Amino acid sequence: MKQDRKFFVEKKSWSKTKDDLLSAYLVPYFAKISMRAEKLIYFDGFSGPGLFHDGSSGSPLIALGIYDKHVKEHNPRYNDAAFFFSEKKADYRASLEEAIGTRMHAASETAVFASYEENLAAVVDAARTTSKHLSAFFYIDPFGIIDLDFGHIKTIRNNITSSEILLNFCSPGLLREMFCVKKINGMVPKDVEYGNEMRFEGSDEQRTLRLDRILGGNWWLEMAQSHKSGTDNYWDLEKAISDRYRQNAANLYTYVISMPITIPGSKTLKYRMMHMTNHPDGCITMNDNMIVRKRHHNPQSSLFDEDIDGELLGSSRDDEIQQTAEKLVATMPFDRKIQLGVIIAKLISATGVTYRSSELGKRFIAPFEHDGVIQRADPHANSSSWSNNRIEFIRRRMGS
Repeated sequence: MKQDRKFFVEKKSWSKTKDDLLSAYLVPYFAKISMRAEKLIYFDGFSGPGLFHDGSSGSPLIALGIYDKHVKEHNPRYNDAAFFFSEKKADYRASLEEAIGTRMHAASETAVFASYEENLAAVVDAARTTSKHLSAFFYIDPFGIIDLDFGHIKTIRNNITSSEILLNFCSPGLLREMFCVKKINGMVPKDVEYGNEMRFEGSDEQRTLRLDRILGGNWWLEMAQSHKSGTDNYWDLEKAISDRYRQNAANLYTYVISMPITIPGSKTLKYRMMHMTNHPDGCITMNDNMIVRKRHHNPQSSLFDEDIDGELLGSSRDDEIQQTAEKLVATMPFDRKIQLGVIIAKLISATGVTYRSSELGKRFIAPFEHDGVIQRADPHANSSSWSNNRIEFIRRRMGS
């Protein structure tokens, strides 16, 4: 379609933000996997042509570049990484193959598939046949929402235990389709930008079933109806839909966080990035990267202490985080060591991106140590350190 061809003329500011988030995460991710000598598969489901017309690198070349740099500078003997890309448009696919083929890279294997589904099947097959421990990173960034399918998330999780997903969840596009299918004439804010992504085709029943597949069920119908009846405004509904999707993903992955990406110069949401992982370090790294990104793109944010959803941090929000921390500590088994990173990652997954991980420890976990509810397993550990996520804590039996 002409719309997505316009998209690749030059990289938009929100795309740069998304690439920054991906890049910052892949640096430590590739380092961790290569040092463990594990087999790595990097999956890019909607790759595009590889290069924008203005010369900017797309996500495939960004990922390959970061991997090449790491191998060259830190681990030249590592050579067990496969990069799987997919692009359904033939001319884009040819451009991507040329962009990859004309550059030297350290990956042991690269492949470009004609569809997202074919690419996913190849990864699943590789996971089933490899004799080595496999880690896989899935970057799912479609043009709009039409190609999303929650069933694919289940397929990844059920076949690759050590998998992580970074997903573009275009909630405004979902709301537009819900409104169209259910004939909801809700009040859509003027500053909402839907973009030019492809629209659904078919009957209302077919389009409803498509939304069910995207979201993993028909649970959204009741929420959409509440908007129709006027009980929720647009952004309340967007937040509710996104939170429910995140909660459903959390039934598959231990740690899931939702990160809104806004239009520069405003607080208007463009889309959300969802990160799913079973590794506490991954959740913490993504959280801290998002805090850095927010401050970099909005330096004045420190004047207004908000979380990334625009909610004011302070007494009420902090009370909510503290209450969640209390529940987490109360569920810790007695006399069993738990790493600080596990506690912090669970707190982030439950409450969202609010503070850096070390600040979360100081603000919300330290009071339990002070009150004797938990104690450091190593009595010689630095009692003032909240940046070492390997520090182990034990929940004490009161009175002992």
